[in-house]
Amino acid sequence: MSSVTESHDLVIIGAGAAGLAAAAGAYDAGVRDIVVLERESGAGGILKQCIHNGFGLHRYREELTGPEYALREMQAVAQRDIPVFFDTTVIDLTADRVVVTVSPERGVVSIAAGAVILAMGSRERTRGMLGIAGTRPAGIYTAGAAQNLINLHGIVPGKEIVMLGSGDIGLIVARRLAYEGSHIKMVLNRSHFSGGLKRNIVQCLDDYGIPLRLSHTITAVHGRERVTGVEVSEVDPKTKQPIAGTEELVSCDTLLLSVGLIPENELTREAGIRIDAKSNGASVDETLETEMPGVFSAGNVLHIHDLVDFVSEEGERAGKAAAAYLAGEKSHTDSYVSVQPGQGVSYVVPQRVHADADGLVTFRFRGRDIYRSAQIRFFADGEEIKTIKRRIILPAEMETVKVDAGLFARAKTLEISLSAEEVGATQQTGDDELTCIQCPMGCALKVTLDGEGKVVDVEGATCPRGKTYAKAEIEAPERVLTSLVDVAARELPLSVRTDGSIPKGLIPQALEELRGITIDGAVRTGEVVCSDVCGTGVDVIATKDVL
Repeated sequence: MSSVTESHDLVIIGAGAAGLAAAAGAYDAGVRDIVVLERESGAGGILKQCIHNGFGLHRYREELTGPEYALREMQAVAQRDIPVFFDTTVIDLTADRVVVTVSPERGVVSIAAGAVILAMGSRERTRGMLGIAGTRPAGIYTAGAAQNLINLHGIVPGKEIVMLGSGDIGLIVARRLAYEGSHIKMVLNRSHFSGGLKRNIVQCLDDYGIPLRLSHTITAVHGRERVTGVEVSEVDPKTKQPIAGTEELVSCDTLLLSVGLIPENELTREAGIRIDAKSNGASVDETLETEMPGVFSAGNVLHIHDLVDFVSEEGERAGKAAAAYLAGEKSHTDSYVSVQPGQGVSYVVPQRVHADADGLVTFRFRGRDIYRSAQIRFFADGEEIKTIKRRIILPAEMETVKVDAGLFARAKTLEISLSAEEVGATQQTGDDELTCIQCPMGCALKVTLDGEGKVVDVEGATCPRGKTYAKAEIEAPERVLTSLVDVAARELPLSVRTDGSIPKGLIPQALEELRGITIDGAVRTGEVVCSDVCGTGVDVIATKDVL
């Protein structure tokens, strides 16, 4: 392999949602010499295998699947003629911003960069990080690996499944496996709250009768060639340790792990960039610049997001900040206000703010527990300067607040803390209650029906949307269906979705109808592959191209 040296104004590492948005954002801010480096053979990152809907509501005001969202971001980069180099792995980043890459086509290439944006995304925690006792049989997967198998390759990883962890990816994979006939025996979570969004608990577990056991974990794996069962134990809510004597053997052939994501920061560490121990991402200022001048970080490599829309927004911010850096704009002093997570806060991004910053500063953080009737409190050098109220704060949902920099400009430290009327309440509701999923509040609704099953009264709703949701969910529940269809002469299936909601009760029939379809020839995203599915008047459309 040969070593080639070249230079570019801006080098972006990663072509997922953050990297693509950063490229378009920098271009629109005036940068023209941009390259994006991606180690995989295609852009989009994890979005390629996320065939479910729920993406894009903030960014595009539409509900898209992962492949559709990725296509929008890729089209924005292509329209600006920004080159993306695939199958290109970055193996080094030096203090003077030389990016060293290796690829089969170009060999070893050293790129001198005016600025760099880190957008490498994240990876899943594995069994080896959990310390679960037992043998090492086949049949243990991370939720993301299972999602890759079933959504990209059409391979069902198991039939009798137990899932440890209730992160959003795991919940969505549980539903996807239920579509394919697998029996999800239970989902376990060590904490007393779920790691997933409320709507995913309702639509992925409750819809399919999948039990969620909070304050439970797996203490042993059984089986030699293949998993035969797992030992499930209750967890002490205070110590988070398994309670002796509560062990239960649950038979299964597959164990899925949905136990969280870790920012992919090996390159960052090797470059000598400081990592924040609480967020596991680079320490950055309000412009998303790391402590290495001219190097910025955004997306899941900086901290774990729950919505890809916010990943893209952060990437776009990083792109614009890199453009300002390259143009020599907004030169700040070397004096900073140190930002610290206080009571109830797991981490805060950014970790520092320039003392001479002006305008609104965006802060993102996660709460450690469930907080109802919450207050987000800001302390500058110990003095409270601002309070923001929230009806509820959940660990599964990232909080975003904007604060005028003038309020803490003269301080040495800024602390963000949480207080609430109620802390630590569980997210579970009683058997006779319906959980509203129209907002993070997750109100427990008690519904009164007449003799014909019609809703006559709804109690517990704190806004009008709760009553509307309860009536629709009880009398005529509907869902968007996402699945796969076969493609003639191709090994990999095509991801599809309904272009509107269909009655929830018709989902099994619709899935069976889709199993009988084989696409013959080319199809583009948005084209109809099945008209009037199950006589509902709703079409099924492709969510990616097959050319």
